[in-house]
Amino acid sequence: MEKPRVDKTALQILSLEDSLMDFEIIRELLIDKGYDLKIDRVEREQEFVSALRNKKYDIVLADFNLPEYDAFEALKKSIEICPDVPFIVVSGTIGEVTAIELIKQGATDYVLKDKPERLPFTIDRALREVIEKEELKLAEERLRESESNLRELNASKDKFFSIIAHDLKGPFNHILGFSTLLLEKIQEKDYDEIEKYAGVVQISSQRTFDLLLNLMEWSKSQTGRMEFHPVPIEVDELINEITELLNDAAQLKSITISTELPNNINVLADKNMMGAILRNLVSNAIKFTHPGGTIVISAKQKQNEWMFCVGDNGLGINKEHLDKLFRIEESVSTKGTQQETGTGLGLVLCKEFVDKHGGKIWAESQPGKGSQFYFTLPKNKRT
Repeated sequence: MEKPRVDKTALQILSLEDSLMDFEIIRELLIDKGYDLKIDRVEREQEFVSALRNKKYDIVLADFNLPEYDAFEALKKSIEICPDVPFIVVSGTIGEVTAIELIKQGATDYVLKDKPERLPFTIDRALREVIEKEELKLAEERLRESESNLRELNASKDKFFSIIAHDLKGPFNHILGFSTLLLEKIQEKDYDEIEKYAGVVQISSQRTFDLLLNLMEWSKSQTGRMEFHPVPIEVDELINEITELLNDAAQLKSITISTELPNNINVLADKNMMGAILRNLVSNAIKFTHPGGTIVISAKQKQNEWMFCVGDNGLGINKEHLDKLFRIEESVSTKGTQQETGTGLGLVLCKEFVDKHGGKIWAESQPGKGSQFYFTLPKNKRT
């Protein structure tokens, strides 16, 4: 709803008055008192309702006795159509009991026609009340927004500290524990066990490093310290870099990563953010894909954007969890096919980076049949 005017400049007034002489007296009085006004006069109910619906007024001035109806009926219509516009009864026949009843039903005030000098004061007070109501509404809205933001910040803080205290602690325990066992097996020259434990240390170290990267990137994004530099990017090369980076982790589970990409995919994106999006989506797919499974990275050209997909044939995701995947305060972490743990922070980071580009990210999934994570990025307009 448009905010009503609250000063004397170009004041829009609707006068419900059947006496032209009384109307002119009111108009001249207000002009003499310094009001720069535009005032419309109507007499009948249909005219009154039509005026309220088709024009924005700051004040309604209504006589009590009218040809077809009275101020009670007019007040009801005014409240129904424009509840925030002050309604002042200006009448020579209204009694105190009737006036009080009108105010109880929502009228702003009343003025007797034999005391017209009260009208400017009454209008000024009504306009001040409009200001106060608007300021109160804005204050309440800001308070609600602040409360909502505070709840989100608290949830994010709780999640952040949970990741640091629990999820970061776990991989380090693996690294420390298996490093100790590795030293023992080296002393015993048990080379088979050395190779196995070294593999565990390598995987745990990689997961810890990935988590630290996500924590650092998310922290930068939350504090506004992450710079955003979109440039034309050849996506094919970037996807090859990411698949090579994660190929060892995929091979440990005998997972095949393949691509279905058209030639010359060129987007306008921040390379570091684009790399983080792909790294997290492919890492997630490896985590939730069964040994021997497949992951496919594909892309389709849309009108002004490219749509990318990282799909797997792994565990899948329950429908009720899909909407929570990209919110840090609600993100759900599920163990992978080999009991790999995770934080959900990677997907939260993906959404922040995709949003930064003006794109969208979403997931489609069926439990037991795998998941497809889609995101869009703008085309490089030169291509």
